[in-house]
Amino acid sequence: MTDNISLTTLQQTQQTGSAGDYDYLTLDIAALSENKKINRYGYEVGVIRLLVPANTLSEVLRKFTLYPIPNTKEWLRGLVNLRGNLIPVYDVSMLFGMSDAPANYDSLLILDKGAEAVGILIDKLPVVCDLDNWQLLTDSVSDIPAIEQFISESYKKDDIIWSCFDHREYFRSIRNDVAS
Repeated sequence: MTDNISLTTLQQTQQTGSAGDYDYLTLDIAALSENKKINRYGYEVGVIRLLVPANTLSEVLRKFTLYPIPNTKEWLRGLVNLRGNLIPVYDVSMLFGMSDAPANYDSLLILDKGAEAVGILIDKLPVVCDLDNWQLLTDSVSDIPAIEQFISESYKKDDIIWSCFDHREYFRSIRNDVAS
């Protein structure tokens, strides 16, 4: 019996909604294909590289309107209206302590859907990571103490380390820290 898992796709779409025109890229993440090849998407935030968890719905918005929330920490940049759902948007370079100033990124990575959905400002589009050809490190690696306990495993490719980041647990853990 084989797993019934679709292959990774990347599709660019343009829509018009109540907030105006916006472009987005939809990423359909597949963990395994028939030959058990492991592909994931990875994204960069400053100097760290994080992998989107397997089987996580994600998409990238290129044009979006950000609605600020008063009396919150600066790293909670606001909310974005995604097809009628309000998604919190985080500047993780500030949140992780890598920057004191808000990032001016023009792309937004949306991870998950429903109550678990979060937006992360990014400056580069995610890349496909073929983990079969990467070295699995024996210890999880993170240079950022704020996320160290949320890294499940790390991989190395060409002397660059990519870490599997449990964004769900991390954003649950900071839920009560958003008020300024």
